[in-house]
Amino acid sequence: MECHWSKQTWFASSLGVALNSHDSRYVPFHKWLEENIIDVDENIIVHVLALCYEIWCARNKKCFEGTNVDVAATVQKAQRSIVNFKSASTVLVETLSGGPILPISDVHWTPPFSGFYKLNVDAADLIEGDKWGIGVAVRDNEGVIVGASFWQVFSLLDSEVAET
Repeated sequence: MECHWSKQTWFASSLGVALNSHDSRYVPFHKWLEENIIDVDENIIVHVLALCYEIWCARNKKCFEGTNVDVAATVQKAQRSIVNFKSASTVLVETLSGGPILPISDVHWTPPFSGFYKLNVDAADLIEGDKWGIGVAVRDNEGVIVGASFWQVFSLLDSEVAET
């Protein structure tokens, strides 16, 4: 692996992988991945995949936006995505096993009157550091999306503030 930043990220992760091309025991990353992802604990596989994804995202930010992404921030995002994945997996398993997870909600989209449009807004907290994501969708009375957009904003207090 030739990318110094990626090497730092792998080493800083909870996996502590040292990919040093100057070491006599050096193995190319794809070989390391082949050898280490087979027949290992599921947690290690989840960590490897989360870190691969976050490194890919960070490199895209660098290549396409010219944004330098901090190693620690990348590792934290990978760890956060693992927690989110495990939480979602738990809900899915409990749901599939027939256990009641969430109360049944009567919330649903209601179309506007004929000839009118409806604007729906949603916010996602802390998508990166102190940034929030805000998305909007405009639909006609048949539910067809006629416009949509997404913005990143800084330092909103909570989702209720973001959505007002």
